Amino acid sequence: MTEPAMLLKDIEFNITVGENQTQNFAQVISQEGTTISLQATEGILNMYGSATTTNPNSALNDFHLIAVAGHGAEEIFIGPEFFNRSISDGGGRSRRQVCHFN
Repeated sequence: MTEPAMLLKDIEFNITVGENQTQNFAQVISQEGTTISLQATEGILNMYGSATTTNPNSALNDFHLIAVAGHGAEEIFIGPEFFNRSISDGGGRSRRQVCHFN
């Protein structure tokens, strides 16, 4: 597995991600927090983020943003309370429910 690309503070990052492809990023969050904005120019873009796991995914994440082309940007503010929540509630991770068939 490749290491996530490090993003610099206060930059706009544009990338093309093909269908069924993934791209991992790491972002240092200052004490003041940061806003992550996600916008799709084509199709649907899913972003999984975490303060507790290096490679978040649909089953293990602290937040999930979905951007749909033509519907504008989706945003999340990540501040100190995000990290305090992640530590105090056992990781702040959400897990996908698995269907059981009998």
